[in-house]
Amino acid sequence: MEGDRMSLSSIQSGRHQFERPGADIRKTGFLKKLKSHRPQTLKKKFFVLRSTSASGPARLEYYDSEKKFKSGSPPKRSIQLHTCFNINRRSDPSVYGGSSGGGKHGRYGLVLYLSDESFTVVAENEEDLESWLTMLLDYQNEFLPDGDMQREHYGE
Repeated sequence: MEGDRMSLSSIQSGRHQFERPGADIRKTGFLKKLKSHRPQTLKKKFFVLRSTSASGPARLEYYDSEKKFKSGSPPKRSIQLHTCFNINRRSDPSVYGGSSGGGKHGRYGLVLYLSDESFTVVAENEEDLESWLTMLLDYQNEFLPDGDMQREHYGE
């Protein structure tokens, strides 16, 4: 009985906060990931944007499929957004299959620049691109010290 009372008092005092599984998910959807090796290809992956929570800082994760995400499989990759020194649009049709490959998605590229690499995804349309970009930038700047301005973002 005493253990119950201690649990109840600690919950009432606010010392323990519990999150529902998935409460940190802010956006999900399919994007095409650019493979960096030659020849460059685009592979459709399921992406999850998570806010800062008890499970870690804000991050962008991707899975091979929505089914793998829903089954609880670990992500293929997780990028902590505060470690990105730049996130911005990228419009380069030659990279995304534009001029030679006839691809229509060259206008909707998004790049996350990390210390030693860049990670590129392509959205289906302008609306999706803007939605992902806005949220990624918000979470990237989440931990800037008070008084600091947001990171500058340079377009390509």
